[in-house]
Amino acid sequence: MEEGRHSEAIQGLPGLKAVRTTYIDALKETQAQVQAQEMETAITEQARTSQEVARQLETVNAQVARNSAATTEMSASIQEVNHTAGDLAKASDQLREAIGQYQV
Repeated sequence: MEEGRHSEAIQGLPGLKAVRTTYIDALKETQAQVQAQEMETAITEQARTSQEVARQLETVNAQVARNSAATTEMSASIQEVNHTAGDLAKASDQLREAIGQYQV
């Protein structure tokens, strides 16, 4: 009902109708500016987040590369230990044979 009374009052005053239209246009412009600012803020935040994700991925990639190098090095060490263990087993067998020839 109150809206109806305002409309009747505005219709009776042509200058007031123009003021109302100007006011509504100003509100729409303000709303558009606020929405644009919110969008700009969101885009800026998304850009920051994307940069942070990229930085984190670089860190993870560097860690993966270090782990890969360490794994390769460990594999080589294990192969060397296995080879040395085989050599020690052969030496042990040869020593056992040599000692077996000297019976007391």
